[in-house]
Amino acid sequence: FGVIDPTFGTAGATTSFAVEGAVLRNCGLTQIWEQPGGDIVIQTSAGLRRLRSDGSLDTTFGTANGLTPTKGTVTRTADGRFLDISGQLAAWSVRRYDVNGREDPSFGSGGVVDLYVAAAMADFRSVDGFWVNRIEAIEDGAWYVASMQIEGRLQSTGEWFSGTFIVRFLSDGRLDATFGKGGKVQVSRSANLGSAGLFAQSDGSLVVAAGRAIYRLQSSDAPSPGFVILGPAEPVLVVEGGRARIIVARTG
Repeated sequence: FGVIDPTFGTAGATTSFAVEGAVLRNCGLTQIWEQPGGDIVIQTSAGLRRLRSDGSLDTTFGTANGLTPTKGTVTRTADGRFLDISGQLAAWSVRRYDVNGREDPSFGSGGVVDLYVAAAMADFRSVDGFWVNRIEAIEDGAWYVASMQIEGRLQSTGEWFSGTFIVRFLSDGRLDATFGKGGKVQVSRSANLGSAGLFAQSDGSLVVAAGRAIYRLQSSDAPSPGFVILGPAEPVLVVEGGRARIIVARTG
């Protein structure tokens, strides 16, 4: 055990993932999944490719050259299909590919579901940044749950704000108004979150890793006391006789 298998690829390694003649011939590897039979699907900066169990490139996957171009963050559903979410600010969309890397025209409108994220940003006067850390399909694709980070100015106070929200969409891209507050739940207030993990438990509860904490969102709609976020996290210097403004937010 632990010895490189020389029968896999060339001398035990497969490195050329890009399309022949394309820019970035040797693309960086970002994700990897196993399929039944030992085939391996990989995501690189060029898109999705499939390797046979011996490490050779499977040109029957995706388009004619064996590549499924992707535009953003990719995840695989429980039934082996792939979701690709991409966009910027309020314009986000999800594409679905089958187990062989081909677009699914039965998904949404011509294979694309537009996410109506404007409602998730209704609390903001202006948005400076907006991106998706993770997206998962739950309940056999009945919902899509995304972990999003939003940065901008709040409507109420005008202060700059950065936080992570869990947003749930119906399969046609509409926000699920029964989830949290108008379809979203704020779980973290931070400017430096990085990627967030997200998955659904067997009872429907959602577990999300954001910043330096892990949260679990209940599957029922029973009232919850929520939790309090105190900010800013940095020390506040106050001269004697002066004042300090501390922001306290209660969410969930």
